[in-house]
Amino acid sequence: LRKCRINDITIVKGYMPDKIQIPDTKSYINEDFSNTNMVESLFVAEQELMGDILVCYADILYEKRVLEKILASKVDVGVAVDSDYKGYWAARFDDPKKDIESLVIDNQGKITELGDTNCSLDKAKFRYVGLIKFSEQKTRRLVDTYHKNRAYFKKAYMTDMLQMMINNGCKIDPI
Repeated sequence: LRKCRINDITIVKGYMPDKIQIPDTKSYINEDFSNTNMVESLFVAEQELMGDILVCYADILYEKRVLEKILASKVDVGVAVDSDYKGYWAARFDDPKKDIESLVIDNQGKITELGDTNCSLDKAKFRYVGLIKFSEQKTRRLVDTYHKNRAYFKKAYMTDMLQMMINNGCKIDPI
């Protein structure tokens, strides 16, 4: 992040928060991490959710060029996707189909479906990476969507949040 001149970094911690000590960052702790999931963890830091934001899973590795491409994108909501994931996914799991997840891109180049773990392989041609860019306007929509459906999001994944935004008419672009 810092190599791309991102210095306003907020980390949400859960399990063993004392193990994550990164200088010059803000941090929040999801005290209820064992009973919640990604969306609820993100909203522990809700006061940071304003303006243009980048949501990054903390347990993924990515190259600087991937982040540069995301930051250069002019989309309102952009999700980093990988179209060449099947080889390393097969090396990661004995049966990669057990960790399949849909990510469908329509003819206009928009994501129409993601996160369905009961999908066919033809709906999993791309892999959700865990890097999401929101414009200021769509950050507000993210927050509104959360508050309108708070009980639903207690154990929800970010793909659930993104799918709900899609279902409610928000265009989400693959990057």
